[in-house]
Amino acid sequence: MKLLGAVPYSRVSDMARSLRFYVDGLGFSLEDRLEHDGVVFFARLSKDGFGIMISDRPADLINAPHVDEHHEHDDDGQHVFRGANALHDGGLDVLTYLYVENADAAYRELRLRGIDPAEAPQDKFYGVREFFVRDPDGYYFAIAQRLTVEAQP
Repeated sequence: MKLLGAVPYSRVSDMARSLRFYVDGLGFSLEDRLEHDGVVFFARLSKDGFGIMISDRPADLINAPHVDEHHEHDDDGQHVFRGANALHDGGLDVLTYLYVENADAAYRELRLRGIDPAEAPQDKFYGVREFFVRDPDGYYFAIAQRLTVEAQP
């Protein structure tokens, strides 16, 4: 099997807020979207060859047959969102690494775009300089620069 790419698909609780974060904050482009009654419920985003998909609707692709009308709603008629809290509550953390040429420059750029990283870039023992950002639903991204290790004489 030859892999041709990987695209994370994340459930979000507020599509408009998430689109602002990814497009205005991280600088992704909106490549495709699905709407219902003029409201976006699915988006495919890309930046520099990296893609992500987000949706505020449930995606039970494995356990249930695909039926457009089958979505779980709460008492107020909103789609039920479990997302990152369910992952954290279950002890499973999801972290996506976004590799950049210069972590410090990326940190400054994101701050100018209104993103508040969890910490300043730091060199790590595993060979990267990185910092973390959290999206509005609690999904984490490590913005990382690979460090070159110079050979010792």
